[in-house]
Amino acid sequence: MTPEHSGNSQPTGGTSFGGRAKLAGGALITAVSRAYAQLSQIVIFIFAARTLGPEEFGFFALVSAFAIVALKVAEAGWSEYIMSWSGGWDGLQRVFGLSWISGLVMTVIGIAAAAATSLVTGNVEIQLLIAGFAIWILLATPSAALNGVMIVQGRIIRFALNGMISETVGLIVTLILLASGYGVLSLIGGRLAQQSVFLLNAAFATRLIPDFRFRKAALPGLVGFSLNILASRLIVSLRGYAAVFIVGGFFGPAAVGFYRAGERVVGAFSEMIGEPVRVLVWKTFRSARDAQTPEAYQNFANIFFPTLAVIAIPGFAWICLFAEPIIVGLLGAEWAPAAPVIAILSVAALLGTMGFATEPMLSLTGNTSLLPRLFLSYAIMAIIMTLIAGPFGMIAVSVAQVVVAVIIFVVNLYVYRKKVGFAWGPVLRNILPAVVPLAVYFVLLIGIDQLEIVAHVNLLLRACIISIPSFVIYTGLLALFYRSRLRVFWRRN
Repeated sequence: MTPEHSGNSQPTGGTSFGGRAKLAGGALITAVSRAYAQLSQIVIFIFAARTLGPEEFGFFALVSAFAIVALKVAEAGWSEYIMSWSGGWDGLQRVFGLSWISGLVMTVIGIAAAAATSLVTGNVEIQLLIAGFAIWILLATPSAALNGVMIVQGRIIRFALNGMISETVGLIVTLILLASGYGVLSLIGGRLAQQSVFLLNAAFATRLIPDFRFRKAALPGLVGFSLNILASRLIVSLRGYAAVFIVGGFFGPAAVGFYRAGERVVGAFSEMIGEPVRVLVWKTFRSARDAQTPEAYQNFANIFFPTLAVIAIPGFAWICLFAEPIIVGLLGAEWAPAAPVIAILSVAALLGTMGFATEPMLSLTGNTSLLPRLFLSYAIMAIIMTLIAGPFGMIAVSVAQVVVAVIIFVVNLYVYRKKVGFAWGPVLRNILPAVVPLAVYFVLLIGIDQLEIVAHVNLLLRACIISIPSFVIYTGLLALFYRSRLRVFWRRN
């Protein structure tokens, strides 16, 4: 089901787009915001991991995983529904009202779970942690809906700045609480502060007031769309955290700490790519859909996927090659067992970057009903592979994620061709010019690392310093090999 259409006027800001340069600028601003968010989260991660140690950090990761799955249920696809909306302002108000209701329902369940925990353990810290996550869900659910509103209104700069401001507040609060000795409660305290600031700023920017009156005629379409998105998001979340749950079940919180540390390092770069990609796909692919020309979708693919490749491949390759310097440089020698996990998961994450486009493209082409079935098959496969690998340790679990990522990559190629109509020949031809720059990049990166220069500084700092020449040369070669395509791109704006 797709969102209803209405003759009412669009909210101020509309969905018109000022050419490709504006879209690229929006994606760049979002990327900067996500990079800042990841930087602040990495700072929190470093201080928390050093302060708490693998076992306590792993325990927090387990509780956090349950909370995030619960949040996906509460969000129920409201943001995606809003971004696909082509009706009036009153419809957005009703969806925003639903987001508050679903968030409140899940929060009540979370508070009940915190109360029930007292029957099992007298640890007040655990009860407060669960209750804190329950309140966080209440704040995060309408925040997600307002994300969609700001994108629809074209307020990309405001969206990005809001994220940066709220992340700064969350970072400061978390570090103060950690320094004051509040342990794992510091992390949920920071999240609550961050989410509160984001929600207030987003509400002020959008001026959207929730409406709790619902039209019966609109509910079937809204519920149908949201259930499809909800099912797909929930399945993806369960799949994403299955490894954490399984590692915890087999080996306990300390192993979860190492594995989650590896996931966090890889995920930082993955999320930095993923958020701009989702925003860019929702906006540009929606424009392609509205153009209603046969070549619009293919033109999108010819630019989007090669661009994604030339950004993602060198980034994840760097993480893979310097996994040990990254984790030891960040957290110390105590966390060295996480290095192999980082190296292996970076390969899986690279293969998974294409999947960032699946939900927007299938949603905007009327294929939302396929999403739950598609993601369910991915999740079942991932959980089965992870369960098989679980008894053999963290490395085996990490390898299982690579196997799953390869299968999903191949399936995505098929789905995009059949359901969206992409021809992969032109896409591949646009990627081929990057082969030489990538080869030079890899050779330089490995060669410079072998020289043992600046060997007496922090391992992570050394990895960054010696990688600068490789990145600079790679960027220059890309500009050289793609110079004709770049000229055509800018002439069209």
